[in-house]
Amino acid sequence: MLEWLSSHWGGFWRSAPENVYSFIWWSILTAIAAAIVYAASLIISYFSPSAVSGKWRERLLVAAIALAIPLIATLAARTTRRISVSIRTWRQTRAAQIELREVRGYLTSTNDPNQRRLYAQLLPRAEAGIEACQGHLLCVWKWHSLNRCWFPTELNQPLDLIWSYHDSAPRNLLPGIYQWLNIFWISNLNQQVTLETNPIPVDSLSILNFTDTFRFDIRVTARNCEPVDISLRVRIGERWDIPEVLEKL
Repeated sequence: MLEWLSSHWGGFWRSAPENVYSFIWWSILTAIAAAIVYAASLIISYFSPSAVSGKWRERLLVAAIALAIPLIATLAARTTRRISVSIRTWRQTRAAQIELREVRGYLTSTNDPNQRRLYAQLLPRAEAGIEACQGHLLCVWKWHSLNRCWFPTELNQPLDLIWSYHDSAPRNLLPGIYQWLNIFWISNLNQQVTLETNPIPVDSLSILNFTDTFRFDIRVTARNCEPVDISLRVRIGERWDIPEVLEKL
């Protein structure tokens, strides 16, 4: 107990006048002094006229109010700072949160003048910069119309998605500079759906087709924010360049 009082007493003398630590200790010392004065006033009132004790009580009340004003002001200032820090932290956290707003089919040319490709792409966004952002294809499901449910395909292990015009390595995304994630592509030269992943499983060419409906489970991760999951429903249909379904579930 003595060691505790000694360490806190030292902290009291080292603290600045505006420090809440200092005001708390001043309030403790004043309360002790006020109790002594109040006890003395009772003793004086027993032996002396009541006017003497009344003056002491007034002085005690004034001293308590004078102490309470800076103490309350300090506590209010500290509470305001804490609220301000919490709001700033919340804004920074929200700014760094990944949002997967847009999904699109992007039609482009290739080195072969006879070939054109349609890329299914996903756009990660954030108000602040995103560090080491990366997309992952977690699983591909197939819709069974008879059972009215999704069944997992053999594409049930995580695969890294490839960034448009880049590779699958994590990238730092800057505010206002948008980078699309490729999911798969189809071309006018064949009836195949080719994943844009690293690596590309051989089974994917026989699993994905134009006629069935599939669900792509995707997760986007980053170093400075929480991961975000999204599921896409995909059905190509008769026209390779205009998918019948390419939407978020």
